[in-house]
Amino acid sequence: MRILVVEDEKKLAASLKGGLEADGFAVDIALAGDDGLWMAREHDYDGMVLDIMLPGMNGYKVCETLRDDGIWTPILMLTAKDGELDETEALDTGADDFLRKPFSHLVLVSRLRVKLFSSVRARATFAATLLFALALAIVAAGLVIVLRRTMTENVDTALRLRAADIGALLAEGTQPDNIAISDEEDSLVQVVADGVVVASSRNVDGGSRSV
Repeated sequence: MRILVVEDEKKLAASLKGGLEADGFAVDIALAGDDGLWMAREHDYDGMVLDIMLPGMNGYKVCETLRDDGIWTPILMLTAKDGELDETEALDTGADDFLRKPFSHLVLVSRLRVKLFSSVRARATFAATLLFALALAIVAAGLVIVLRRTMTENVDTALRLRAADIGALLAEGTQPDNIAISDEEDSLVQVVADGVVVASSRNVDGGSRSV
């Protein structure tokens, strides 16, 4: 996993980089807030360790800007300050966790792993939900197609049966009760070889009617 450490104290940044790499992480370093913001936008990091007091742009603003940009990389915020207001502001701007200096490297790694695991699990859950919704949509679309095809076939069958009935009556010389055919006009109904009736929209009982 790849971690971005944004820390202006060079010795601490180097120490964090060495410790995290020893724990199996790939680590990039930014020494200023605006540099850290640019790197976080340009690369898809699995997590961030972000100091609050930074040159260029403080950690609060970096975190808030990333969240406004829709970047939800897990952020563990660091500070030398000791106060509830700092912790509250860090969490309010979108940080996932907060750690005061000085801190144990073991605690930092432990908290970072918890946040990374939660992020991976959330992404996996989202992906599974998305795939399930897509599968439902495909099934629903298939059902609609089948229903439309069935309805079309049923209507077509009904029309052919109706046409066949009329054709049979005409072949017997019997005129259906509900259809008036004028001797003075062209034939209203033509019986084709397969028994299907093709009807024109000539005058039927004074109006237009199709069979």
